[in-house]
Amino acid sequence: MGVQIILFILVIIGYFAFGESVSVGQNNSRKKYIIFVSVLLILQSGLRGLSVGSDTNVYCVDFENIVLKSWNEIWYGFHEVYIEGTGKDAGYPLFVKMFQIINTDYQIFLIFVAFVFFYAFGRFLYINTSSNKDVLLAVAIYQAVFYSFMSITGIRQTLATAFTLFAFEYIKNNKWIKFILLLFIASFLHKSCLVFAAAYLVCKISNVRFVLISSVIVFITIEQPKLIRNIRV
Repeated sequence: MGVQIILFILVIIGYFAFGESVSVGQNNSRKKYIIFVSVLLILQSGLRGLSVGSDTNVYCVDFENIVLKSWNEIWYGFHEVYIEGTGKDAGYPLFVKMFQIINTDYQIFLIFVAFVFFYAFGRFLYINTSSNKDVLLAVAIYQAVFYSFMSITGIRQTLATAFTLFAFEYIKNNKWIKFILLLFIASFLHKSCLVFAAAYLVCKISNVRFVLISSVIVFITIEQPKLIRNIRV
């Protein structure tokens, strides 16, 4: 928690340092600010210890086991998952094995995963914000809601989310083939990202009120069991 507070203080300091200019150089200022924030988040996530996060150590064990596996075993994992119905997310061991061609250090792998995700996140912010204030707000929401998952645990989900952030831009440009292709690739890392396919249809709905109400209903339906448990506690 202490590291998270220090990081957000640095994010705020960066906001004032880069300013909130409305001149021609605004985009350049915003780009530099996003790079600054992304580097901070990459360091925070990539340099974490094995005791930080609920399954960082579990992924470390998997990483070391994959080092010992042959390429035939990695490819056979696809048969086990998608033909035999055993195991899950066969694309992740393949992703790790490909990385291990370059380096077999788990800490370097964590930094690489952090770079992939926060590059996608930073790119998303640059395209979909118009001021440094927007960036600051987005980072604040990320730190409050997604930090404990994306930054310090859930490597498969984090990588799959990076793909969905890239895919989002294809929705806006009506390039549905590229959108589906990215989601298909991401599904080998974590199949839950296929749910994001519905975003393509949602973005075509012009009735904003309908979208908001439907989103709230879906959220309550999904989270209802958790909410009830929390109330009982």
